[in-house]
Order: sequence, then structure tokens, then C-alpha cells
Amino acid sequence: MAKTAKTRTPVEVDKLTKAQAKVEHKRLSLELEAHNERYYQKDAPTVSDAAYDALRQRLEAIEARFPDLITTDSPTQKVGASFW
Repeated sequence: MAKTAKTRTPVEVDKLTKAQAKVEHKRLSLELEAHNERYYQKDAPTVSDAAYDALRQRLEAIEARFPDLITTDSPTQKVGASFW
């Protein structure tokens, strides 16, 4: 019998602990940066616009609740694509 992958239901942002938020913030930042590279530099997106927007909205919600997690290299602090 084949095993099925377990889908992880994310904890609601308002229920995240600071430690959970920090881990989730890093994970989302890395995932969004990878999507940005595939979309802007490689012209090969791997997620829909809606899925990308949902990831970004979750990151923004985490930063709104935990503003000390905002860094200058966060995807929420960057505008547009890097072409050089």
C-alpha cells in the first residue's frame, strides 16, 4: 500500500509563538526568493500567481504581528526584479 504525503496545515498567524514565527518567516522568505528567481531571472514560474500571493500575504501578516522579524533583505522590503 502506497503512503500518501501528509499535508501540513499551517498554524494561524495569530496563534504562532515567536519561535514558530521566526522559523516560518525564514521558510517563507526563502521560498518566495526562489519563486522570484524562477519567475524573473529564469522565466520559469512554478506556482500560480494566487499561490505566490498567498505566501506573500502570510509573510506580511507575520511581519505585521512580529515587526522585529522584518529585515532589509525580506521579500516584503524589495520592489521589482533585479536585472543586473
